[in-house]
Amino acid sequence: MPLTFDESKDRVARLVQHFRTNRAAYRGASYKEAQARQEFIDPVFIALGWDVHNDQQSSPAYREVVVEASQPFEGHQRAPDYAFRVGRETKFFAEAKPRSPLL
Repeated sequence: MPLTFDESKDRVARLVQHFRTNRAAYRGASYKEAQARQEFIDPVFIALGWDVHNDQQSSPAYREVVVEASQPFEGHQRAPDYAFRVGRETKFFAEAKPRSPLL
């Protein structure tokens, strides 16, 4: 069952608070991109209503979120961390990166 707007907002707010509470650990050099994806990025997109883990068991051609799908870009193949689709059409990409020392 999809989350309501308020439920989504609350989940994202809890993730933000969790990050703030443990900011030093998450900003450390030992905190890896894969951990950030698992602990924060995936849960945010799930809270926003995207089927990140293919819980609906859609066929590969119709998955809402494709992780590291190869995409042609300026004559090269690129693999963004996330491709978000509606039907077979990609609507946007998201790229996870290691922490920035400025954050």
